Amino acid sequence: MSVAFSRWPERYVWSFQVTRLLGLADFGGSDVTEVLETCDRISLDDNQSWDRAWLQTAELVEERGRRAEAQGNWISARNFYQRATNYYRAAQFFLVPKNPDRLRILRKIDEVFEAAARYLPVAPEKVFIPYEGKELPGYLWRVPNAVATVIQLNGGDEISSENWFTAGSTFVEAGYNYFVFEGPGVGLTLLEKRVPRRPDTEHYVGPAIDFLESRNDWVQTPYVLVGTSFGSFDVLRAASFEKRTAAAIASSPAYRLDWANLVKWMSPEFREYAHETVGAKDLDELVNDPQFGFSLEGALPHMSCPLLLIQGDEELLVQPTPLSQFLRIYEEAGTENKKMVFVEKSGRLGGIEHCQKDNVHLQHDIWFNWLGALGLGPAPRAAA
Repeated sequence: MSVAFSRWPERYVWSFQVTRLLGLADFGGSDVTEVLETCDRISLDDNQSWDRAWLQTAELVEERGRRAEAQGNWISARNFYQRATNYYRAAQFFLVPKNPDRLRILRKIDEVFEAAARYLPVAPEKVFIPYEGKELPGYLWRVPNAVATVIQLNGGDEISSENWFTAGSTFVEAGYNYFVFEGPGVGLTLLEKRVPRRPDTEHYVGPAIDFLESRNDWVQTPYVLVGTSFGSFDVLRAASFEKRTAAAIASSPAYRLDWANLVKWMSPEFREYAHETVGAKDLDELVNDPQFGFSLEGALPHMSCPLLLIQGDEELLVQPTPLSQFLRIYEEAGTENKKMVFVEKSGRLGGIEHCQKDNVHLQHDIWFNWLGALGLGPAPRAAA
């Protein structure tokens, strides 16, 4: 791992989470010094030191934002709030689902992110998508004369506010509407509403598009589905059956979720989260009950929209045999317009870790070059 942060090489899951945070610095989602100062307070000999350290940093950064806002300094307030959301996210990441602090911190993330969002160049609308008698919370950013509407499906441990930094802010700047929501098995939808993930993701992506199209003020645009990690599985399944999809992008996709192999890299706390996210009663049921296997078999031949697949040279979290799964998805996808990009270490710019978290800019470059070739943007911009 020549590119990824590796302060704790014996605990990859911690190191990768720091890489994930550092990758957001250019997009306002973290500060390098704040991240490194926090790492100094984390010890391998004390598992809870991770939670305490990130919570302390989040609270310090949020408090600076509150003080700045009270002085009328909205720009600093926004920037502090933005970073605090991701430090709070890190603080709750390894808490077991039944820990009440996890639910409290997830609610705090929404509170602080929405405080920041008031001061963004394009402010989002908080939305609630009707779904099987409940509501899926999300955010919708709209721009004039949008090239397309990007719908991002969150990964297994992603929440909507994080994806504003990894994708949303850049899509909005480039002239796209951006719609992200916490579907089944994600964030507060899981831990507050108790709605687990489902493999047939078209059954909630379709209602999300219906929600947009039911609005009197909605201007029709092409729909681009984007997903990373578990979200890429969701995108691939949804794009196979939801025929309103104009294009689909999947980064670090898995053909099948082989839990027996996946749980090997997980901490004990995250294993508990993994079985809850899909509605299994325990780890044994997660690993052994076929209903939780989540496979794309039989779905991909139905795909007709253009497809972009991306994987990095040092993919570790899609297990087992990440390259074989990647190639199988490409081979079975029914669309005639499909492209796969393998980001190699020899490129010397990174982007080789899971979901290109070690160079988000490189991921954006791949996305926008491909979308441009499809005639789906980015929007033209006159030189100054």
